Amino acid sequence: MHPDLSGLIGIPFVQNGRNPAQGLDCWGLCMEVFRRYGIDVPDFQMACYDAFQIHDAVESERPFWIRLDEPEDGCLVLFALDAFAPDIIQHLGVYVGEGRILHTLEKRGSSLIRLNDRFFGKKMRGFYRWNGSR
Repeated sequence: MHPDLSGLIGIPFVQNGRNPAQGLDCWGLCMEVFRRYGIDVPDFQMACYDAFQIHDAVESERPFWIRLDEPEDGCLVLFALDAFAPDIIQHLGVYVGEGRILHTLEKRGSSLIRLNDRFFGKKMRGFYRWNGSR
């Protein structure tokens, strides 16, 4: 199923943003994409600049996600962006098919990147599907 994701490119980055009309952070964008896929996931409010807080939140939620060997439409993509902390997850996106991931960054807003992106491709740490229970 490919939901309508139009309008989700170019949304400004806003810390704890949860409204596409005003701006989204990376989890807010993921939540909006999941909503369009018909997947209801919990919300988390946290400082997007606190890599360890993000990592701890991701780790505490892993039991509710199923790790995938390959990406599938609507799956969560985890990234470890810091070269000095390659096991610390601090960024998220959603695989939207055709080798593309929708994500957002401060100063750039939401955009599509390719799975084989020269920078982000090396920073991916896994693909996960929501298991639908909590």
